[in-house]
Amino acid sequence: MAELQGRPQQREFESVAPSAAETDGNWADLAAGLWHRDSAGVLLADNSSGRAPYPSFDSTAATAADTAFMTAQGAVRSDAEIVNIKTQIAAGAQDPEAALLAATRSSRVVGFGDIHGPLGPHMTLLAEEMPKLQKAGMTHLAVEIPAVYQSHIDQWTPADQEFLRVRLKDKSSLINVIDAAKKAGVTVVGVDELYGANGEKLASRDQIMARNIQKILKDENAKVGFFVGAEHLQNGFRQDSFGPSAVELLRKQQVPVTTFLQQLSSSEDSLMPIARDLKTAVSVAKGDVPAIGGLKNSAGTTYDKWDNTVFYPPHYKMEAVEAELRQFGKDPAAALTDAVASNKVVVLGEMTQAEPEEQVSAHRTFMTQQMPALKKAGLTDLAVDMPSSYQKAVDEFNRSGIWSGPLPDSYDKDDFKQMLDAARGAGIKLHAVGIQNESLATMEQIIDGLTDSVGNIAGSSPDAKVLLWCREEKMANFKDDQNRNVSVASKLMDRHTSVQAFAAFNQDFTDTSLGLVTEITPRPLTFDPSKTRLLGEVPNTYGLQMNRFDNVIVYPSPGARP
Repeated sequence: MAELQGRPQQREFESVAPSAAETDGNWADLAAGLWHRDSAGVLLADNSSGRAPYPSFDSTAATAADTAFMTAQGAVRSDAEIVNIKTQIAAGAQDPEAALLAATRSSRVVGFGDIHGPLGPHMTLLAEEMPKLQKAGMTHLAVEIPAVYQSHIDQWTPADQEFLRVRLKDKSSLINVIDAAKKAGVTVVGVDELYGANGEKLASRDQIMARNIQKILKDENAKVGFFVGAEHLQNGFRQDSFGPSAVELLRKQQVPVTTFLQQLSSSEDSLMPIARDLKTAVSVAKGDVPAIGGLKNSAGTTYDKWDNTVFYPPHYKMEAVEAELRQFGKDPAAALTDAVASNKVVVLGEMTQAEPEEQVSAHRTFMTQQMPALKKAGLTDLAVDMPSSYQKAVDEFNRSGIWSGPLPDSYDKDDFKQMLDAARGAGIKLHAVGIQNESLATMEQIIDGLTDSVGNIAGSSPDAKVLLWCREEKMANFKDDQNRNVSVASKLMDRHTSVQAFAAFNQDFTDTSLGLVTEITPRPLTFDPSKTRLLGEVPNTYGLQMNRFDNVIVYPSPGARP
């Protein structure tokens, strides 16, 4: 094979990540067969023709909630438009398996466009279809992994898999796709370049991926499956870069390509109500469903940028997950107040990286409202995971209520400043407890730094009670190579500091597993994952199962059902 291109990078960042054994389990079992079961969990008959009649909707009627949500998204203006969309999908619905196999037979490159996330129904489908895709002619699977990591793909030892897992956006799910491809006799090739912190917007990435795929296609018998972030497959220029997508570049070289977008039903997706009403997953061709062409997906790109869209409705066992949430969900305001009253430290996590900058965080808004009650319960200090170099500005804020400069990164938003104002107004003292140069440290070093700082504050007075605000992965329950607990909460408990950890996931924005489940309530709920059977196994947007936390707070999606 010709040498593949991939620009080397000077250093790599270490990360704590779950092993395959930790991430696989009941939820993986639930995800299996996602696209070919009906709402009762019964396997549907094979539809080799790939055309209707294929199960799609019980009814194409529009509900008031559907219309309200889609109107708010700017997607529709009337019930009739929703009926039209559903009617077109019902008429054009294909079995995703049949659609993928047909595309593999007719094209030299089949692009599988992922919207990066943990549950990965697109990846579940792709992994299970690998033997059939190989028989249909697929010889290579090109993946969004730097070409300089090819030796790890080729060797594929447990150590190589772990090396890749901690560096991938999709963690174990993409590892499973690669493993399935190798077992099916499909050659797996990393075609990306190795990029730095700002590399998401590098036009060179698409150029390099396109060139590396063209090198594979020099073998006239080669057919390539291309698994990559969806925007690398879209028609024309990517909206977040300065150049054309990898697929656009391939088509300019007269390479026959067929693309498939993964639709995910987050509350940012115009078609969330449509997907929710589907009985099973369906694939639809762009030409068959023109009514959705100008609507936006959860990445903010219109659906007409891809040849086909595969809709993945909630798994049939989501009803059981909803039932557990109803059974175990409690008022988070009361739970947090009780936690503060009975512990020296409460750790509260958020997904700062999951929130669109223009959105207001439901989590921060909720905590702003709770500050007076938490103070009454005994809270004295709010420790925020920001670099300790901000302590001088924090001291000035504690004194005057004024910030002398901008806050770091995602904290420099009105919703976060309002929460800090509320804490100060309630008489709670603010601290900056993060380490300097976090990008140069391991996760364990970061957690040790937080533990030291928070432990010192908690031990400064018999009456001190601390709320630590940090990103959720720093409070998740992991174990290191020596089977020791690695989280701020566990390390504080090792110091005999009573601590309770709450994880808060802003599912109203990006969560693909509980994003629809949280529609069952118009208010936040908290639950203890250890008391649940299925709910604890559900992963959040970044692949961390709920049972990695003492408690989880979920927030309702916009337009939640009453």
